Order: sequence, then structure tokens, then C-alpha cells
Amino acid sequence: EAARRAASEEEAARMTARWLALRHAEGERIERERDRTIALATLLAERLVGSALALEPSLVASLATAVLAEARGARRATIEAHPDDATELRRHLSTAGLPAGSVDVRDDPALTRGSLRLHTDVGIIDAQLAPRLERLAAALRDALS
Repeated sequence: EAARRAASEEEAARMTARWLALRHAEGERIERERDRTIALATLLAERLVGSALALEPSLVASLATAVLAEARGARRATIEAHPDDATELRRHLSTAGLPAGSVDVRDDPALTRGSLRLHTDVGIIDAQLAPRLERLAAALRDALS
């Protein structure tokens, strides 16, 4: 009877260990899939912004206006932008309500479409797309956890 009970407990322990191993493997698989899904969502968001700017280039002016609003008190500003965005910004400086003569626009091929860097006499505002997408990814990760 004792041997049968010991064998039964040993089998139960083996089954429990297998179940725990399967559960752990399933958890890791779900985490890998979640990370892949978040990476895909981030890439898709970046491409959507690029496509939106390609279809409606003037949208970059509203992005620049929002960034300039953060730099209240600056008398002079230089906006660095992707070359395509910079071209469009130069066209829309006056129509976007940006102060004429106080804002320069420079090309920066290292920046992605929709990313801006603002240099002012009071500091630098880095409005690149990548950190915003990283915050989106973190929020997705939190929501899916």
C-alpha cells in the first residue's frame, strides 16, 4: 500500500512538473508573439505616418506648429526635418501661422518623415517619431500584459 501510494505521488509529481513546464513554455510563446505583434504595430504606425505625410505633405506644418507651441518664449528657432518635410515646411511657414523670419528650416536626412528637432535660444525640443512610437509600444505592452 505504501509503495502504491509512493508511486502514485511520484506520478502526480511528474505530471505536475510536466504541466508546469508546458505552462511556462506557453507563457514564453505568448510573450514572444506579443513582442512580435507590438513590433509590427510600431512599424505599421511609422509607415502610416510616412504615408499620411506623402499623401498630405502639409500635415508636417501642423506638427511644427505644435512643437513651436512648446517653445513659448523663444525668439528664434531652427527646425530640422526630413528633407521632404523640410521642403513642405518652407512652403507653409507663413500659412501655418509660424512667425516669418524667426524660423529657419534645415534638412536632416537622418530624421524620418514626421520627426522634427527644434533648436531655440531657450533649448532643444526633440520631437522625433521613434520615441513617440516607443511610448505607444510600451502602452501596448502594458495593455496586453
